[in-house]
Amino acid sequence: MENELDRDADPPAAPPPTEATLLSELPVTALDTETTGLDPGRDRIVAIGAVRLHGRRLYPSRTFETLVRPGISIPASASAIHGIGDAMVAGAPGMAEIWPRLSPWLAGRVVLGHHVDFDLAMIGAAARRHGFSWTEPFALDTARLVAALDGSSPVDLDEAAQRHGVTLEGRHSALGDSLIAARVYLRLVPRLVERGVVTLGDAIRFQGRDAAPLQSFRAPAPHPTLGDQPALRRLDAFPYLHRIADVMSHPLLTIEPHRTLREAASVLTERGVSALVSLDGQQRPAGIMTERDIVRAVAGRGESALGSTVES
Repeated sequence: MENELDRDADPPAAPPPTEATLLSELPVTALDTETTGLDPGRDRIVAIGAVRLHGRRLYPSRTFETLVRPGISIPASASAIHGIGDAMVAGAPGMAEIWPRLSPWLAGRVVLGHHVDFDLAMIGAAARRHGFSWTEPFALDTARLVAALDGSSPVDLDEAAQRHGVTLEGRHSALGDSLIAARVYLRLVPRLVERGVVTLGDAIRFQGRDAAPLQSFRAPAPHPTLGDQPALRRLDAFPYLHRIADVMSHPLLTIEPHRTLREAASVLTERGVSALVSLDGQQRPAGIMTERDIVRAVAGRGESALGSTVES
């Protein structure tokens, strides 16, 4: 690929990005994680992969790759996707050991990934769990960028790669998926520029996110701020800073009542969403099926629960 440099090349030094940084000068880390599940509060990372980009150049030899000892058992359903089992991570370093090596890959760079919000949520949860400082970086999501450019719903990484002629090499490995996302992004940049998207701020707004990381958002207010009253600090500001349209996929994703929980879990994973609208026998909305509903069912009834239907 013409955007990839030889193995001896290093990305140039660059200042931390701002909204005004041109895409052609953007320091980027493409990132992917493999995990035990989909809940950042309960699940753990089992592998991390990353690769460096700068502007329109990929540096395929400048990579970060490690297995992670999660401290909990890896469910068979997760191992079936990424191929990582308990025995493989038994001797791997834990997140506390990995963090000093990982954090320089994130600091001062835009983090790129496919459904990257999930990866950042998992990494942020792990950092806080081990007492490390965490500030969410600027992020670009190839799923959202492809959807915005093509006027479609977000697609999985396989579809994004197929649309842009990127080979699915190393799929479902953390490093492999980060490289695929990086190559998809490089194919997107000329299309973005054609649409007038030339800076980081342009790209973040184009993909449908706030231009500033959530943690650094400070809206002027005549009333007491979060820093003025301890009680207010405990409030989750996210619902007050985002519209429903910003966090919901569209068109609405539904699932029929005769489908199994295993099928529902597959749709959630493939589409990178956290909930589906369940339909009744007349194809009318009857409720919402979430990741947590599936987790609770498996926790209560074991893996056999995945074979039960949505309506049950």
